[in-house]
Amino acid sequence: MQVGRLFTRRGLKWAGVAGTLLAAGLFIVSAWWYVGYARYDQNSGLDRRLVLANGGVYARHAPVSPDDRPAVAGGEGAGGGSGWIARVDARHRVRFVPSVTISGGQYWVFMPWWPVVLALALTTVWLWRFDRMSPDRCPHCRCNLGGLESAFCPKCGKPTGREV
Repeated sequence: MQVGRLFTRRGLKWAGVAGTLLAAGLFIVSAWWYVGYARYDQNSGLDRRLVLANGGVYARHAPVSPDDRPAVAGGEGAGGGSGWIARVDARHRVRFVPSVTISGGQYWVFMPWWPVVLALALTTVWLWRFDRMSPDRCPHCRCNLGGLESAFCPKCGKPTGREV
């Protein structure tokens, strides 16, 4: 597929549909699952996580002692460990408001996922609605052809497909 074809109206419409479905799927998954990536740096003692949970995205940056090191699936390197975390979230608590929590040197930033889904959905609906053609418009340049007696567009000169 050529890259230029994606940026046509048709390509943007279908990319919007795919993006909206993907974002809605991630929102639904994040309502019931806790999925993320954790990285523990042994040298600095920092635990960094990016987690999809509670209907949004969490980012965590926290100092952790080596005894409290998080258990993650992945290899153990010289500088610490990293890996994916996945489990069913038994609380099923969806949050709708962004928040920042700072306590004891830990930073948790939460951004809800629903604004992304809503923005993609509204943009996709607008693209599909905008693409509807009125019979009084030129199919090439969208010039208003109301009351025109010719089979050609006065603006672009291309045939309009109308019978005169």
